[in-house]
Amino acid sequence: MEGVQHKLKLGKNVGESGKEWRTHLEQTKKYAGQVVGSLPEVRMKLERLQDDAARALDKISRKEQILSRNF
Repeated sequence: MEGVQHKLKLGKNVGESGKEWRTHLEQTKKYAGQVVGSLPEVRMKLERLQDDAARALDKISRKEQILSRNF
């Protein structure tokens, strides 16, 4: 017991460490609010990227078909 007893004693920073979870919770709430706030703009940009990628794939597919017919 004596070997680990010093590790079990509460230090003078207990008050600070007791507030860590509250700080973490508040930060998490703040970041969640930021994510929710930016979601519509990000969703719109991602949909635009998806459309651009789909158009590029269609264009590549058509070019491949033309090349396959010619060769």
